[in-house]
Amino acid sequence: MQSRDRGVLPGQEGIILQRGGEELQLQKVSDRLTTRLSDPDRLETLRTQLRPRSVRPVARGQLIEWQIAPTQLEAALQQARQSETVAFASHVYHLIASPQTFVYLLDQLTVQFAPETKIVEVDAIAAGLGLLRDKA
Repeated sequence: MQSRDRGVLPGQEGIILQRGGEELQLQKVSDRLTTRLSDPDRLETLRTQLRPRSVRPVARGQLIEWQIAPTQLEAALQQARQSETVAFASHVYHLIASPQTFVYLLDQLTVQFAPETKIVEVDAIAAGLGLLRDKA
C-alpha cells in the first residue's frame, strides 16, 4: 500500500486538506476567523463583543469573516464559540502555494471509508465523534 492510499500522514492533520483527490497544504491565517450567525440581526452585538478591525461576508454570504488583532484571535474565537448568537466559528486558512487564497471551513465535512466498511461500523465511528451520517 502506498502512503498516498493511507490519507494524511501523522503529524500533518490540520495542515493538509484533501479535496477531490488533491492534497492542499494549508496554514492558519493569524488575524481572521469566521462565524455563521444563528441570528443575523445580532451581528452588531457580536461586533461590539469581538471588536474586529473589519467584518465582511464570505463564502457566498454563508459566513462572516472577522479580522482581529493576531494577539486577540484565539480569545475572540473562543468568545464567538460561546456566544448564543453564533452557530459555528472557525479559523481561516490560506493555501501555502497561494497565500492570498483563503480557505473557509463550513460546519460540514465529508468522510470517506473503505468500500468494505459496514454501515454499522460507519455509524459507530460517527457516533463516537458526535457526527451524523447524511447519506450512505
